[in-house]
Amino acid sequence: QWAIAQEFAQAHPTLAVSRFLFSQYGLLGNDVPAKEIKEVYDSLCRACPEDLDLHRLHTAVQAYGTLRVGNKLPDFTLATRPNLFLNSVRHDTISREDYKGEYLLLAFWAGWKSGSQSVLFRSRRLRRNMNAQGRKLNIISYSLDTDPNYLRDLERRDSIDFPSYCDFQAFSSPLVRKCGIRELPYIVLVDTTLHIIASGTDWQRDIEPKAKSLCL
Repeated sequence: QWAIAQEFAQAHPTLAVSRFLFSQYGLLGNDVPAKEIKEVYDSLCRACPEDLDLHRLHTAVQAYGTLRVGNKLPDFTLATRPNLFLNSVRHDTISREDYKGEYLLLAFWAGWKSGSQSVLFRSRRLRRNMNAQGRKLNIISYSLDTDPNYLRDLERRDSIDFPSYCDFQAFSSPLVRKCGIRELPYIVLVDTTLHIIASGTDWQRDIEPKAKSLCL
């Protein structure tokens, strides 16, 4: 699909449908060579230099491939939310290096996006199964919600018993932009060396195969 979209976009760079195909079959994937993404994007920008929608894609294009399997997880430092289930009433600071030597699952989600609750449930189940195999799995909830009261109710309802972060900036959140995330939910599974071993928007397609191998 990308090959067709790529050919069409480069042949007709001024058409709105070309920009749609580029976003849908290029930026929303994670398996297209970053060089090809940048080449098509540059072609579209040359053809439509005043297009504001294209300019808004610049950060996502620069970040494309950041969460590809085999890459090291981008560095981060997050101030977590107070957590009822962890008996925490303060904001704790966590960073990428805190998880070196253990497995980590980073779940980007939002209460308004279907499939998010399923990802949180599957994450807890994977943690339970991996722990039973002697492989400790940590989970970080990274919410893109914008209403603190709504998020608090969601976390209570879904029994979020792991570190939770939200700066209420949705897709403008720094780490979201740094990682080039444009669709939710998005899951990133990291090994003990902080390298990504699975990532994507679909649990069964992108995460489950690696999850099964970790639970053998």
